[in-house]
Formats: sequence, C-alpha cells, structure tokens
Amino acid sequence: MNGDRFRDLAIGAYFQDTPGHTDAGKAFLFLGSAFGMSKKPNWRSSGENLIDAKYATSITALDDINYDGYDDLLIGSKQKENDQIQSGKVFLYLGGPKGFGEKAAWTADGENQQQALFGEAAAPIRSKAFNGFVVGAPTYSAAEDLERTGKIYLYRVQSAKSSP
Repeated sequence: MNGDRFRDLAIGAYFQDTPGHTDAGKAFLFLGSAFGMSKKPNWRSSGENLIDAKYATSITALDDINYDGYDDLLIGSKQKENDQIQSGKVFLYLGGPKGFGEKAAWTADGENQQQALFGEAAAPIRSKAFNGFVVGAPTYSAAEDLERTGKIYLYRVQSAKSSP
C-alpha cells in the first residue's frame, strides 16, 4: 500500500464501537517491513463514524487502480444509512508513500436503495480491456415482484488519467 514492496495487511472490524457510536466499524492497516508486520496499526479509519454503519464489512485490495505506483483500498459499509435504511456505501482510499489519507478519495452508494446492503462484498477486476472493481448489493430489489434479487455494480478505470 505504501510502495515499499513488503506485504501489508488491512483488517476490518465492522462491529467495532467508536466513542458514542455502537457498531460503527473500523478499518486498520498494518505495514510490513524487513522486520515483519508492524505490531500497531499505521493507519485506521472509521469512515463517517455512524451508529450501526458496519464500516469495514468488506475490505478489498485493488492493486494500483489509479496507476500512481501505490496499491489502493476499497472499504464497504453495508449498513451505512444515507437517506435510506441499510442502503450501504463504499469508500476508495488511494495509497501513497505513507499509506492512505484520512479521507476517502471517492465514494459511492449504489442507487441508495433501502436495505440493499451495497458494499457488503467487492472484488478487483483486471483485464486486457480495462481495470476496475465490482461492488455487490446482495439484497437489492429490482422491482416490487423481484425483491432481494441482488445486484452487482461495475466500476471501470480505463486509463492512467481517469478515475472510477
């Protein structure tokens, strides 16, 4: 994540309480070195720090999504409430020489559908045509008679100068 060629470890604790916020969730990054993994996290984030958001439900290493030489990280918050209950949100953090910044470089909330759980799962995509990632909303309802069918969202990065 910081470009030093040592393996790093990102961990999600989505039931982690933060001051005044039950089950807000937290993500931690431990940087690797020639001496092994750091014993304390070098970076931590609680997203928007909201009650029951379940931030860090999913943590997905995206390799170098923006082609700057540093690996990037996508963090899902499946129960993040935008203006709908448990609609979900994902947060993209771009890597750098010191790891990740305090704020996400990009966020998405799918279609902000109630109880869609957008961000519960995500995965990187690498192909000859494009790089990107997918984000799942497993309880998305396509229509009233097609409840909880689920939906997968595809986000593409086409060149070194574009963003997801």
